[in-house]
Amino acid sequence: MEEDESFTDIFEYHHHDADVSAPLQLDSQLKFDGPISPSNQLSEKMRRIGSKSKKIESWQDYELRLQLVETEMGSMALCRGRRGDDLHQAGAIYGILWALEEMYDKVPHPKISSIASIETENATKLAIACWGAARDLSCGSALTRDALRELKTKTGMCGLELMVLFLRRYHEIYWDDLDTLHLKLVTNVIGVMRNVTHSTTENCKELNDRCVTTMLIWRLKKGSKSEANLSLPSPSKRWREGAFRCCATLINMAEKSVECAKTCGMDFQLIPLLLESWGGLEKKMSVIHLGLVAVLQCAKDKLPNQKFDEVWDKILEREEARKLVARRREDHRKNFLTKRKEAASQ
Repeated sequence: MEEDESFTDIFEYHHHDADVSAPLQLDSQLKFDGPISPSNQLSEKMRRIGSKSKKIESWQDYELRLQLVETEMGSMALCRGRRGDDLHQAGAIYGILWALEEMYDKVPHPKISSIASIETENATKLAIACWGAARDLSCGSALTRDALRELKTKTGMCGLELMVLFLRRYHEIYWDDLDTLHLKLVTNVIGVMRNVTHSTTENCKELNDRCVTTMLIWRLKKGSKSEANLSLPSPSKRWREGAFRCCATLINMAEKSVECAKTCGMDFQLIPLLLESWGGLEKKMSVIHLGLVAVLQCAKDKLPNQKFDEVWDKILEREEARKLVARRREDHRKNFLTKRKEAASQ
């Protein structure tokens, strides 16, 4: 993606106070042995992340943009609270999406070629960092979760579409066959999906419509050729984190997407994996995720009796009892407040 006026126009629309129409100051002082940016304008840095420089080689450009992402959005602490709001206002999501759209064609396909050159290595690392930033920005921020669905790239794709494109690239490729960088990349993509599906109905439904449910189930049930996929990966496996993120994403989606809940609930081999990610059957699970409740309820309604584990029924009964106690407490609290208000008015 070449830097052009359309990118500037988008930033001016998104953040009216930022002076992004001026030439990029970063490109005039590109050095590897000193600070990348002398500018304090956060919006300019976000614009630079999404803009390819014409003045230097691609591998250098990717490295500089990678350093900007890591410096400005390289940890959860930098992406939460007031700092996260500042990044959002500065156009961070636009910068991330534009960079990721460009990197999609630069990162080598895991099945076709390896990451052999410094250019492809830096492109892959930039994609990893951008997805990591999107993951952290969307954690606890409904604004960012909506932005990843609503904001568009140069070709009109939103963040959800980009996530699906990257995830599909790894579909039916075993965890075992992914090198370290590719494994980090797909794990970060799934991590973003986990966060954007938290309590966000539109994202859950759209990702399910784009076959994410099917792809994540494959990855959990058939993604490893080195072990029997009857339980989640052991701590010794490199893809353990990715598998847990797959479970969390499916559970989040099942809460808000009836179709996802049905798909998961009809799969009696998948349900134990989802329960294991939430603590396992040994855990009493005093509070269970509503997505898991939806999956178990669908399983109870749809699965043959011989495939529906009685332990799952006990979990549902325990959850119903817990909700009943919670409702009684809430009714008691309301009655108490009403009586106190009546007494005060007399």
